[in-house]
Amino acid sequence: AVAVETSTIGPAAVEWLATRLGAGGCGLVDAPVSGGVALAASGGLTIMAGGTAADVERVRPVLDAIGSTLFHLGPVGSGATMKLAVNSIIHGLNAAVSEALVLAESAGVERSAAYEVFASSATAAPFVLYKRAAFEHPEQADVAFSLDLVGKDLDLILALAERTGAP
Repeated sequence: AVAVETSTIGPAAVEWLATRLGAGGCGLVDAPVSGGVALAASGGLTIMAGGTAADVERVRPVLDAIGSTLFHLGPVGSGATMKLAVNSIIHGLNAAVSEALVLAESAGVERSAAYEVFASSATAAPFVLYKRAAFEHPEQADVAFSLDLVGKDLDLILALAERTGAP
């Protein structure tokens, strides 16, 4: 058997889980995903997988059902590591876009016009594009990522940085 773990957790937790599962003869692929709810519904998520090549190939049909892009990044824990790196960028982008919109609006630029520039310039990352409605009309947007989960991610990112000696 091969278990697939898709949570946003630290690589140390994934490695702990892999050891326990391995003792019972079960492999593990850590395969956290990136993308919003719409991409999940359409099977268009990006999957960041860690595990043996054989285990990743064994679960590929399951992963292909939820994602359009699969990166096998190395041993167990690599997927979790990459997910934290991606979320580090996402959380930074979220703050930067918010602050830039406030800056533009405070200086008299209409919000939709400012966002059109963001979406058409070097800042047009996929996150900026698919979060447009939420930034332009925050009063109508559902909460897609709660602050307690952001805090959890930032704690995991800091723990990984400390573990690896990264500043």
